[in-house]
Amino acid sequence: MPNLQQLAELALNRDSSLPAIEFEGIWRSWGELAGAASDVRALLAASKIAAGASIAFIPRNRPSALAALLALIAEGRTIRMIYAFQSPAGMARDIVRLRPAAIIADIEGLSPELCATLKDEGVAAIALDDMRARAVPGLEAAHSTTDHGSATEP
Repeated sequence: MPNLQQLAELALNRDSSLPAIEFEGIWRSWGELAGAASDVRALLAASKIAAGASIAFIPRNRPSALAALLALIAEGRTIRMIYAFQSPAGMARDIVRLRPAAIIADIEGLSPELCATLKDEGVAAIALDDMRARAVPGLEAAHSTTDHGSATEP
């Protein structure tokens, strides 16, 4: 029986022409989800963070969040969830407390206050915008010398 990581990989390898999810009256295909997930995976690899380093995920109810979640699960990443509908100060506080190596968030959630905290903490950032993922300028890689949260931490 496949584990969760294998199931996520299988989902991302489905027939790219098949419909996967409907959002706001628009069907997104498995190919679109796999493309966005591939972007996330490539950006994580380019950020040079360790495989065991934790990733903070600030999802919104969008297909791109599903693609990012599948990418994180398929990569076997440690995911630390942050509530997307709190204040920027609350999200920044969670970043300091959780100490992730990177975050993935919808572009709407990347406020100037949050980005300043990410820079101060040396955290890489990936922005989800529709079905695209891109590195946030100036936050392409983790730059902190501190040990970012990992799967072995409580």
